[in-house]
Amino acid sequence: MLTTSIKKGRIPFYRGSEMPTWKEKLAGRMDPLLAEEIDVFETQMVLRRQGKLDEKIFAETRLRRGC
Repeated sequence: MLTTSIKKGRIPFYRGSEMPTWKEKLAGRMDPLLAEEIDVFETQMVLRRQGKLDEKIFAETRLRRGC
């Protein structure tokens, strides 16, 4: 675990895209429905930042899902 490594003085160093994603770290250990919900959220965030998803729609969706 990362916090354990830091406490022991071993801080991991990643270059560029070598750092594992949450999907890679949690593959097989996460509820597929939760993983899908996170994917949807990440996609919506990208669209929101690009101006392709209206802020009101984004907020309504998040409120409906309890996020």
